Order: sequence, then C-alpha cells, then structure tokens
Amino acid sequence: MITGGSISQGAPSGSKRRSFPCDHCPFVATDRVGYERHQRTHTGEKPFACPMCGRRFSHKSNMATHMRRHTGEKPFPCDVCSRQFGFKVALVKHMQEEHSAEPLRCIICSAVFASQGGLDAHSRGHTPRFMCTLCVRPFKHKRNLARHMELHADEAAGRSTDSTRHSSTANTETTF
Repeated sequence: MITGGSISQGAPSGSKRRSFPCDHCPFVATDRVGYERHQRTHTGEKPFACPMCGRRFSHKSNMATHMRRHTGEKPFPCDVCSRQFGFKVALVKHMQEEHSAEPLRCIICSAVFASQGGLDAHSRGHTPRFMCTLCVRPFKHKRNLARHMELHADEAAGRSTDSTRHSSTANTETTF
C-alpha cells in the first residue's frame, strides 16, 4: 500500500520534486518505484523467482546477480592479472589479497576490504549496539537484550532465576 508523495521541502524554488517517505523507517524515496521497491524490505515480499532453482528475491537485480551462480558468467576481470570473477565482492577481495601491499583486514574476523570506509562499516557490525540500562551488559542483537531484560523482570518479581544466566561475566556476547 502506497502512502506518501509529498513535495520536497528542500527543493529549489520553482521545482516541485516529490518525495515518498517510508511509514516504517527514515527512508525517503525520490520516486514511486523506489518507494515500492523499498517497501519489500519491510513486507518480506519476494516476487522474483530464479528459474533454475526457485530461490526467491525481493529485487530483480539480486536475482540477476544470483543467476551468475548457475550460468558461470564472470563479468568482473582483474585489471592486474586478467583473472575473471562472477561477483564484484570476489574481485575486491582478490585485489586486496593478491595485489595490495597492505590489505585492509578486519582484526576480528579477517575479512578483507577494498576501502577503509568498507572496513569501518563492517567493523561496526562487531560492536555491541544494545546495552542493558540496569546492569550495563552489552548485546549485539536486540532480541538478546529483550531476553536478558526478562531476567531483570523475574528478579524484580521475586521469581528465581538461574544466576549464571544473569551474571555480568557469564554468557556475555563476546563472540562477534
């Protein structure tokens, strides 16, 4: 269901660019097609099916990329050694590992990146984003914080809990 379609506030005078704000998150599309495509991230709709294996995709471009797994097409050549790759990410990794003096490598999981920005964005995924406000325990996933908060509720209500599940040193999310 499409809502939105307001006149852009920051548009130069005389222009009437429309914007299509998402009702579920801060995303704003510049056209109706972009808005509809974005909505699939919330609905989980996957209207594009691979004709070879049936795997479904929310975007036609993702299905086209997937098809290279079946066809063996390798449209990304290395400019240094002419080796061909089916996926851009594989070419980037190859360039860093084979042709770079100092690859940009994640110190936690050893993933390799073509740019510092890519490495920085990846590294943020290793950092716990959620923190218990009662005992300052960090969590990488919101669902784990919610489960943890149930322990505080049980303790406050006087229900017994497995103390090892709530210890600030036990069962922490240190594996990234």
